[in-house]
Amino acid sequence: MSIDISHDDVQRVQQLANELKGKQVITPCICNAIKGGKNGAWLSRFMPKGSIIQALPDSFKR
Repeated sequence: MSIDISHDDVQRVQQLANELKGKQVITPCICNAIKGGKNGAWLSRFMPKGSIIQALPDSFKR
């Protein structure tokens, strides 16, 4: 899934992504959906500014 992030968070999120690469993670994500007219529906997913990306503990991986 692709999630948009704030321009101000790009460097911070990139550093976190490098640290957590290959691990399962959890992060807050806001989804917005709008019913469309001629063009169909629209869906956006974004991570709130300053959100934390955390590795899932082993207990969640079972």
